[in-house]
Amino acid sequence: MSVCLLASCASSDGLSRHERRLQKQTHIREALANRHYTINVTSAHPLGRPTIMLSTLYSLEVRGDTLVSYLPYYGRAYNIPYGGGKGLNFTGIIDEYEDVVVRPGEHRIRIGLTNEEDTYVYTVTAFESGSSTISVWMRQRTEISFTGAVDTKE
Repeated sequence: MSVCLLASCASSDGLSRHERRLQKQTHIREALANRHYTINVTSAHPLGRPTIMLSTLYSLEVRGDTLVSYLPYYGRAYNIPYGGGKGLNFTGIIDEYEDVVVRPGEHRIRIGLTNEEDTYVYTVTAFESGSSTISVWMRQRTEISFTGAVDTKE
């Protein structure tokens, strides 16, 4: 009986839960260092408004020197193009990228870029456990933040 219980605790690839967690942390650490990762967001937190749970798959992707922002925007816009503009749905070249390890297992990443519509500063807090938050500051719109998880596409 106890043999069956022990066997069921092991994963199909032969790794224990602890080993899988360490492997995931290593993948996330490497993805952040290589600047090649995706953060899939699950909720939006507009400034001064209630949290919005997202049912559609939205994400922020970093591919080297390129940022692919596919995020919803809820908030106040001050000066935007006719029709609403791109908001947070665009692909752009990163002007500034800084990754600081705040404490073991926690990275604070600052990504700055400008396009024809606005200037953006994304502040990403990524934990090696996989969870993440994104805060987006813009000149022409109020700030918004998101929660989600890092996907390294292992």
